Amino acid sequence: MAKHHLTLAETVLLSQLLKSAAARHEGRSHITHTMPEIEIKKGEPIERALKRLKGKMEAEGIMDEMRRLRAFETPAQKTKRKDRASAKKNRNRVRFQMRDPKAGEKKAEKTES
Repeated sequence: MAKHHLTLAETVLLSQLLKSAAARHEGRSHITHTMPEIEIKKGEPIERALKRLKGKMEAEGIMDEMRRLRAFETPAQKTKRKDRASAKKNRNRVRFQMRDPKAGEKKAEKTES
């Protein structure tokens, strides 16, 4: 089983990212940004605790943003990334749209008559 530890550069980048996120939301009382926290249980291996922390950070999108900010992104790459995210969002919106089953029955009745 491969272990992944954050490098010093990743740790520094993560702390800068969290500080910038907190600064963006400063002064907005309805939006709060806190660093994900985990409680280490008695006798729990540190590797497992780090894995849980990494999972929380992944779920909140912090890891994706950290990877994205690791290298310079050209304006064309930024546009492409945003277009892909928008297309994915639209696909999911259509896919998981709430459909009225009775509306489908009404359409079937109209075509039969």
